[in-house]
Amino acid sequence: MHGHKLGIEGPFLGEYLAKIIELMGDVYPEIVDNRELVERIILSEEERWPHARARARLTWSTSFPRWTAPSFPPDGLHAS
Repeated sequence: MHGHKLGIEGPFLGEYLAKIIELMGDVYPEIVDNRELVERIILSEEERWPHARARARLTWSTSFPRWTAPSFPPDGLHAS
């Protein structure tokens, strides 16, 4: 979602995997050993995210219609 706000279209997090492995591979050797799996998981999650987000939004608005009004969040839930 934030990538889209920055003007990035499509999956992009996988592009950072090489650098993450370079920086963190010594501490987390499983990301080195399972690089292909990690790449597939990242891509899968990025492709599923818009659909999951839309489904969650629909579920929320159906379950809590009062809280989807423009005044959400209700008084008392505002961050200080």
